[in-house]
This record gives sequence, structure tokens and C-alpha cells, in this order.
Amino acid sequence: MTVRRVLAGLVVMLTLGGCFDYRIDPLEPPVTVSFATVEQGTASGIRSPKLVVVRTEKEWTELWAAHTASVSPAPTAAPVDFSQDMIVAAFAGEKPTGGSRIQIERLETQQRNKVLIVTYQQTDPTPGTAAIQMLTQPFHIVKAKKSDGAPLFMQLGKPAKS
Repeated sequence: MTVRRVLAGLVVMLTLGGCFDYRIDPLEPPVTVSFATVEQGTASGIRSPKLVVVRTEKEWTELWAAHTASVSPAPTAAPVDFSQDMIVAAFAGEKPTGGSRIQIERLETQQRNKVLIVTYQQTDPTPGTAAIQMLTQPFHIVKAKKSDGAPLFMQLGKPAKS
């Protein structure tokens, strides 16, 4: 019976292959980190894909300036107390049509490996469907309780990114 369980576990690990990451400890249950959306939309000055965790005021000021570079006057950045909180942001990059979206779905930590797991989903229009022909830059920016874990970005349905 034990041999069967080990073999079944091995088959599952080999099947999931791209979903497994050595930085995630399968024996330590992750702790969910609550978060709130700061801003989400389809117009950003950040035109290349970018996944980032911001832990300082300087980093936040720089990210916000890049994000709002195409807006005049630039809106004021949301206040963040970096002694307690952090910013997590996902930018999809520039898209040729409307209909694309990026969404941070879940934040989790594992203390043993000191990792912050950021799970996000990116969707694009299905080829052949009608979509407005205009440049968009989908993004999602959230604020969460501070974590010192190394970020591990995991796109639903794709292998992990550091």
C-alpha cells in the first residue's frame, strides 16, 4: 500500500512538472496574506510586462511615476506605511487590443523557505473574437501586510517566475 502511494505521488509530481517549484515547501501549508486593490485598469505608462514587490517608499515613488507617466497631471500615489505594508504589482505590458486583463488572485507566505507566493491570472481575448483596436496596458496594483519573503510569481496555468 505504501509503495502505491509513493508511486502515485511520483506520477502526480511528474505530471504537474511545470507547476512544481523547489522554493515551495510541499510540507508547509502556506499562510494567506490579505490584500486590497490600490488600482486596476488598462492604461499604464509601464509598457513592458513587469511583476514586482515594492517594500520601500523610494521604490513606490519610482514605480508610481513610471505607471502614471502618460497622465497629466499625474495622480498622487496611495499612501503606504512601509513599516507595516508593501505593494505588489502586475503589469501585462502593452497589448494591441482591448479585452486583456491581469489580476492578482492570491498572496501567500511560507516562513520556512522565506517565500512570498504571488498567484496571478492574465487573460487575453480569444483569437478571432471582436476586440477594440487600441493599445492597452493592463495592470493590477495591491497593498498587503509586509512580508520579507522572496517573491515567487505564479501565473495560473503557467510555470513559476522569480
